[in-house]
Amino acid sequence: MGMWESGTATSWTQYTGGGCGNAYYHEIDSGRISAICAVRPPTGDTVCLAPDACTPAHSVGGLGDVIVQTGTGLIEYALYSPDTNAHKPLPGWGLVMYGDRGEIVFNSGNKYLKIREIVDVDRNTLVSAGSVQIEHETENPYYVVPRNMRIIPYNISGNFGACFRTHGVRKLSSTTAEIKVFSLFGTGPVTGSPGGINPYIGIPNPFRIAICSL
Repeated sequence: MGMWESGTATSWTQYTGGGCGNAYYHEIDSGRISAICAVRPPTGDTVCLAPDACTPAHSVGGLGDVIVQTGTGLIEYALYSPDTNAHKPLPGWGLVMYGDRGEIVFNSGNKYLKIREIVDVDRNTLVSAGSVQIEHETENPYYVVPRNMRIIPYNISGNFGACFRTHGVRKLSSTTAEIKVFSLFGTGPVTGSPGGINPYIGIPNPFRIAICSL
């Protein structure tokens, strides 16, 4: 998987909607199919996630690929796309490898996803909306967190709306992090009863975090 772009997300827009704790998003206008977006948050309270192309933002304003977080601080990211080999120029010198159909499968002028470690996370804790601390040997890595979503009812103005939540990553130190749930946005009032909102938990099984470097 080739890197299409990397950088630092500096501008943030808050989701609009109900009051269950609206997060902030940064849209990445890469113009390419994105398969993976790795993030490196600063040490602190920020919880962030870079969902894949099926991000919740697509259903809220038709945004493209986004990074979401609980605050507005700087988040480093690297976006990987299957389009990279086909659209990045060939190097003036170096190594290019082709597949049996003539497609480029490796270009030494590109950077590729470097997964240093895979960390298994206790899914049962995540299902119950708990947090899990993880440790890794790689210092100050980029994290790839699987796309995940949960929908719960919440009280708003005496009625109930749907609150969209997800688990992201919070950096604790150079070799530790916390996988923690946070709210993305909420709808307005849609029903007079919490039973009118169908709870949903979409958490991959197994739930694994990729520890990466550029």
